[in-house]
Amino acid sequence: MSKKEYIIGFIIVFVVCLSVYLWTVAPTLSFWDCGEYIACAHILGVPHPPGGPLHVLIRKVFTLIPFGKEIGFRANILSVLCGALGAALIYFFVVKVIGKWRRPISVGDKAIIHISGFMASMICAFSFTYWWNSMESEAYGLSTFI
Repeated sequence: MSKKEYIIGFIIVFVVCLSVYLWTVAPTLSFWDCGEYIACAHILGVPHPPGGPLHVLIRKVFTLIPFGKEIGFRANILSVLCGALGAALIYFFVVKVIGKWRRPISVGDKAIIHISGFMASMICAFSFTYWWNSMESEAYGLSTFI
């Protein structure tokens, strides 16, 4: 399979997930630790132990980007991007693994492999926990992506 096929599928999954996540992202802060992470990112503070210095620094960069009125919304965009990229990477990995395991011979074989990767990424992206962590300022979206 060509790299062009992988890239097209990756972009399709990324755009689908990103658009749905942006449509459903929390407009400010939500319950649990999200407010703490947003506040710590805004003032460059230290959240509850063990903290997350890299997480706070990356989220601080997102609070400085001038889009949206609320700092909480800007901070939530990091989780949205990481969630969408993580789902797209799931597509990429599933297609790669199935492509190595079962060498595609026909166009139908390639289609089955790409559909399998798409479905795997959509199942993960829209499962309750993954989706919820992609909507709010939690460390799990960034951690899953990395």
